Amino acid sequence: MDCFAEKYKEMTGLSPNLVCHWLPTYPNRRQVRQDGRSMRTETQIVVKEEIENMHRSGIIRVAKWLSNVVSVRKKNDKMRVCVDYRDLNNATLKDIYPIPVATS
Repeated sequence: MDCFAEKYKEMTGLSPNLVCHWLPTYPNRRQVRQDGRSMRTETQIVVKEEIENMHRSGIIRVAKWLSNVVSVRKKNDKMRVCVDYRDLNNATLKDIYPIPVATS
């Protein structure tokens, strides 16, 4: 556990240019705020806790693009918090390196 940091502030000596990621977007695309999705109360509690933990530790921050959070139940019955980035992906400049297709 002493090898891994949970917060950016614990990673001394790392430049934000190295650990932060910026996405180039088309200048003519407007920022999108997706309509909210409904979820069960138990799921909302788990999602809210996970988001608060990530925000408190500095992994995520408030952004201009607002995408929905989607919860997915894993095989071990835990919840995984995912984000629907389809609108952001449509506004992002593509590069010549395609994402590889993961096969099982």
